[in-house]
Amino acid sequence: MFRYFALLWDEADREQAAAAHLLAKRIEQLDAAWSNSLLRPGMHVFHADARNGSSEVHRLNGVDGVVLGTVFERCDGNAESALAKKIFSVAESQQAIASGFTSLITTCWGRYVAFAHDAVSRRSYVLRDPTGGLPCYRSRFRGVDIYFSCVEDLAALRLIQVSVNTDFIAARVALVFLNARETALNGITTLLPGERLAIERGTVSSSLAWNPLEISQQDVIEDRDVAARELRRVAKVCVQSWAACYASVLHKLSGGLDSSIVLGCLQDAPKKPAITCLNYYSAGCDGDERAFARSAASRAGVQLLERERDSGVRLEDMLRIGLSAAPTFYLGPLQTSRSEAELARESGATAYFDGSGGDQLFYQAQGTFTAADYLQAHGLNRRFAEVALDAAHLEHRSIWHVVREAYKLKRPRYADSVATNPASHRSLITDAAVKAGIDRKHFTHPLFQKVGRHPPGKFWHAAGLVTPTEFYDPLGQPQDPEPVRPLMSQPLVELCLRIPTYVLTHSGWDRAAARQAFRADVPREILRRRTKGGLEENVQEILMRNLQAARGLLCDGHLVQAGLLDRRRLEDVLSDRPTRIAAAMAEIFDHLSTEAWLRRWTSVSVTTT
Repeated sequence: MFRYFALLWDEADREQAAAAHLLAKRIEQLDAAWSNSLLRPGMHVFHADARNGSSEVHRLNGVDGVVLGTVFERCDGNAESALAKKIFSVAESQQAIASGFTSLITTCWGRYVAFAHDAVSRRSYVLRDPTGGLPCYRSRFRGVDIYFSCVEDLAALRLIQVSVNTDFIAARVALVFLNARETALNGITTLLPGERLAIERGTVSSSLAWNPLEISQQDVIEDRDVAARELRRVAKVCVQSWAACYASVLHKLSGGLDSSIVLGCLQDAPKKPAITCLNYYSAGCDGDERAFARSAASRAGVQLLERERDSGVRLEDMLRIGLSAAPTFYLGPLQTSRSEAELARESGATAYFDGSGGDQLFYQAQGTFTAADYLQAHGLNRRFAEVALDAAHLEHRSIWHVVREAYKLKRPRYADSVATNPASHRSLITDAAVKAGIDRKHFTHPLFQKVGRHPPGKFWHAAGLVTPTEFYDPLGQPQDPEPVRPLMSQPLVELCLRIPTYVLTHSGWDRAAARQAFRADVPREILRRRTKGGLEENVQEILMRNLQAARGLLCDGHLVQAGLLDRRRLEDVLSDRPTRIAAAMAEIFDHLSTEAWLRRWTSVSVTTT
């Protein structure tokens, strides 16, 4: 998997220069995969495991700069004209530097991190692409700024001392999803998607060069037919551009709407890779979606592999996860990581595709928000009744409830006041963890700490599109296929931001605009689905097989010792007796993942030498 390091320092400072020399030497000694991407006084960039056609090094011509990752031309035409990767001319490179990298956001898209130095202003710049597809962490060593993609690489240098950020862990136990510059490790921060840093003489200034809330107010598309046509056109450009990077892909086809849309976009790609689809199924009323997946695969004329979800995983294997900057949900990788890699090897696939992000992108959210958005944009008119009725059908509530809530929501208020209280969905946490969740502003994206005057539905739509998905598999190996989430491509994200929530969702259907857009590409029975497949029974079976291990991990674990989980409730839920505590399987396994992450970090020594 593609990885990088970048070192930035004040070239006039001898101590920083010596520290940079030591860091560079350690990086080169890690393994033979590391190569120089850019070497200049005050900036060294290294990369490893580049892949031709996808994750590459794009040098800026005539200037000191490099763009690492996958880069496409920004194109408003058809898919075929968007296939070529970006080659930076001298003029484009100079413009990128002169604009402080902001021109990259308007002329390119993809999965990248960029570094450059402007000899005129004597400033250096760092930019993470708006989708955040490639990680960009930041640490510091004796005055040298270190930017890197993989935490295990930083740990392998054995130069940087880190410790667990207990406040972050407390907030995550309560809320799961946090999105801020801080990570779960003191000493390591992250650049946000679309964030740009300007560095001058050791002073770092940060700005968000890409603002989804501003984009949502530009060239708004109110017409449903126009929205549907644009959705189909731009989605095809994005999906087919990604497809052109790989000769063969393994597409995870759940049988749901989003993964079926991706497959539909692949069918007529100008440069179509070999496609093998993979569907997982399990016992239970909602665990088997093979009929839908078969329908989509048959329509596309591609092979479909069907695999039963593994319920024989061992929870102790969570302790083998790779080092990372924050916990994530580890059950999925435990079940599928190595078997998927073997299937990919057999089929020759070098990338995994899936429909990740579609729920947020195409808007599967509260209908009440759509009514509030319309009310704020257009006031009380005849069409408001139609929008409110659509929302009522979607939420299975009365129209009077929707109207009342819409009037409440349209008033500007703090984001916390419309967020879910952690106590309402986390039954195993203590009061201390609840308080950490309620006081979480420190771990919230700066754009979303206040709702302000933004429509509440569009506010939450935008907030759901700035949380990057994982690039590195916690149980992955260097030669594993690259993960590609083609729906989370900048042009498609920006288009959906410009479509109001009451256009994305209408007629009592979530993701209604997407259903309309892809009716020629997706089987009708999938377009008409109102429910999703579930994993509850499969996950419960795994827990029952691992009760003793779960008790050993949680009841005397770090989270209980920190006062974040209630030991009595845990013992009750993890016993083999009936219990009145309604703890969701997702909550239990999320706490297990966080506990495993903590134990991994206490089992390694990352010290300054």
